[in-house]
Amino acid sequence: MVLADRLAARVVRATRDLARTATSLGAGQLHARVRPSGPREIEEVGSALNLLADRFLELLANERALAANLSHRLRVPLTALRLNAEALPTGDDRDRQLRVVDRLEHEISAVISEAGRPLAARPRLHCDLGAVVADRTAFWGALAEDQGRPWHAEPPPDGITVPAAWSRVTEALDVLLGNVFHHTGEDAACRVAVVRTPASATVIVDDAGPGFADPEAALARGASGADSTGLGLDIAQRLAADTGGAFTVTRNEWGGARVSLTLGVVSGDTPPEPPSRRRWWRTRDGAHARL
Repeated sequence: MVLADRLAARVVRATRDLARTATSLGAGQLHARVRPSGPREIEEVGSALNLLADRFLELLANERALAANLSHRLRVPLTALRLNAEALPTGDDRDRQLRVVDRLEHEISAVISEAGRPLAARPRLHCDLGAVVADRTAFWGALAEDQGRPWHAEPPPDGITVPAAWSRVTEALDVLLGNVFHHTGEDAACRVAVVRTPASATVIVDDAGPGFADPEAALARGASGADSTGLGLDIAQRLAADTGGAFTVTRNEWGGARVSLTLGVVSGDTPPEPPSRRRWWRTRDGAHARL
């Protein structure tokens, strides 16, 4: 009985050490390692887990180096882009192009900084969803105005904090709004709204285009159309999944596409009062019509 107790204690200690290390690795502490001990089988599992952790660190180091290298290589064409923008005649077009270049330069600098930071030292990034939506709808709204496209963006609610970086949310929204301009005619209306619930926030993009022939198949293959790479919808789906939300594609009352990007919110937020439901559209001739 004494011998059996000692053997069992040895197995339990080795198993607990293995479980602690696996938990630490799962929490992002990639330098945690097992001291292989116990029966031969458990010792082999510990050694294999250490090799796996070493491989993770190697792959992450390679990814960070690649991201930093690509970002540095983008500096040269970005400088040329800035010079071309500065050479434009003074006016709204020049200012708009310079703002885009500034944003691009900021994002590249953020990628370089993030790539050089140890994984354990990276903070959890949050952003104000309403501010991002307002920024991107203002950007795409200017293009809609140039096209004469009916465009409506409801003012987003204040105080919606989502657990994702500003750049990731911006990328997803640019994909969804860019798809409207790429896959619909200039006379196809577009509407953007944000719906807030206690546990999530949903960005809804409606358009009056042809819509998706098979929404479920589009999500399954990650493609937004026959001439699309499919990366756009995949970007939005991964963002939704990472924040505990969901991504859906359906048809709206116009027969066009309704794309809903639902993101989890940071706990502690309280939903504000719902926005007014009165909607105004600007038509091609500059008149206004209420829906």
